[in-house]
Amino acid sequence: MKKDTLIRALAVLAALAVWQLAAMSVGSRILLATPWQALGRLLALLPTAGLWRTVGCSLVRISGGFLLALALGTALALAAYRWRMVETLLRPYVVVIKSVPVASFIILALIWMGSARLPLFIAFPAFYEAVYKKNLRDTT
Repeated sequence: MKKDTLIRALAVLAALAVWQLAAMSVGSRILLATPWQALGRLLALLPTAGLWRTVGCSLVRISGGFLLALALGTALALAAYRWRMVETLLRPYVVVIKSVPVASFIILALIWMGSARLPLFIAFPAFYEAVYKKNLRDTT
C-alpha cells in the first residue's frame, strides 16, 4: 500500500470518527444520524424506484442548468467582448455574484428561485468570467 493511499484512508476514517462522535454528542438521529444509520438508510433506499427517479431528475436539472449556463455565459461573454456596453451592463451583477461567499449565495439563491434554477444561477458567472476574462480580453 502506498503512503498516499494510507494517508487518504486514515483521513476518511478520521472524518467518519468525527461524524460518529458528533452524532453521539447530539443524541438525535433526526438532527444528525451516525454514519452507520446513514449507510443503512442508503442501502435500504438503493433498490427503490423513488431514489433513482429523484437521482435522475436531479441529474437532468443539474445537467440542463450547467449546459444552459455554459451557453448563456459564453454568449454573453462574446457579446460583452464585442460590445463594451454589454460588458458595462453585466459587470455589476457578475461582481456582486462573485463577491458573496458561495455557501451563503447558494442559500440565498435557493430561497429566491428554488432548486430547479439553482445550477444556472450559480454556474453562469463562472462561465461568463472564464470565457470573457481568460479567453477574450487576456489574449490582446
